[in-house]
Amino acid sequence: MSPYSFKNGWDMSNISMVPNAGDYKQAAIAARQIIRQRTLNGNDINGKPFVSYSKATVEIRSSIGKKTDIVNLEDTNAMLGSLTTDSNNEGATVGLSNANAAEYGLHHQTGAGVPKREWFGLSQIDGEKISADISKRVIQRNEKKGTK
Repeated sequence: MSPYSFKNGWDMSNISMVPNAGDYKQAAIAARQIIRQRTLNGNDINGKPFVSYSKATVEIRSSIGKKTDIVNLEDTNAMLGSLTTDSNNEGATVGLSNANAAEYGLHHQTGAGVPKREWFGLSQIDGEKISADISKRVIQRNEKKGTK
């Protein structure tokens, strides 16, 4: 009898409570979606509305048919459109694939030359939700493996 087998016939040798690449991939996809949707809704990582557009920006956006009543950092879609994910067995990341968009995003994140609008990142609640989802996936996978 292996040291992982129990008297009742349960084989625990293939059980792992460690997330795998698929779990991390799902977490990264969820994080990207949260960042994108929250930003398009006009809210920062703390759920607060972004600082309003300047009068000049409102005029420019109006002239090209863009919304002006909500600040969603979506002038060309380059920034939000370049959100990417990467994952492996060690973890996951969300980043931007377009260097110009990343620089633009950093300016908003830090307030360098534009109003500070912290759009990139997750709130504590968002992080806890994603973590809970990973845990749920791991537990469900192990419940399937742990059956007789």
